[in-house]
Amino acid sequence: MKPKRLKLWVLTARIDFQSLVHGLRQQPFNDQNRVGVEAIEILDGKATFRYHEQRDITQSFTNPLGETVESRYSTFISFDIVFETLGPDRYSICMGSPPKDLKPFVELIRTATRTNFALEIVKPDISSIYQQLKADKRFTRVMAKRIVSGAVTFDIESSYRVDIASTGNAMTKLLEITGGRAAPIDKIKIVYTYDLRPVQIELSRSGSVAVSWDDDEHLNLLTSLLIR
Repeated sequence: MKPKRLKLWVLTARIDFQSLVHGLRQQPFNDQNRVGVEAIEILDGKATFRYHEQRDITQSFTNPLGETVESRYSTFISFDIVFETLGPDRYSICMGSPPKDLKPFVELIRTATRTNFALEIVKPDISSIYQQLKADKRFTRVMAKRIVSGAVTFDIESSYRVDIASTGNAMTKLLEITGGRAAPIDKIKIVYTYDLRPVQIELSRSGSVAVSWDDDEHLNLLTSLLIR
């Protein structure tokens, strides 16, 4: 199964949950509005929307006669977004397989909230997430299969980075290399068993997340750990 890419954000805005949902409902996708959302499920403190966007693309190329020819076409983008209350004026946003360019989405949030807001991408503390997975009894057989470390200081004049792929536990190997010292981790691939099902996740310090199993209960638990 192809891993599902996730993007996690924290929205801070002086707006209550019902007003946020109402504002989003006022942003439908149609022929005039080429960016919009449709409500999928609205619960107490949690709402799922499907984001739709149409982008017009123009490309230029030179034909065999040396003439410049323009090609125009439209591409359609859709992905699910889950908004959930974190606390007063704070909401988590979980996107499933969004595009890299999210400027139209940011403008949609600006229109929906009609107030000043801040959007921060969730950049997980990878070492902390790994330890939380190990400590949570709902996740079993937790092991790191690949680790790309950040810069590890060797001495006053030098540092190094390591890229470990292991059939055992790459975290154990990393600690062996660093002599037991904690090392910053840029990327990690973790495998574990959840509800008797093998799962693989990939995390990066920049905020990218990929999950091999997109069961709703599993994703909710995982995203709560990442955002915490």
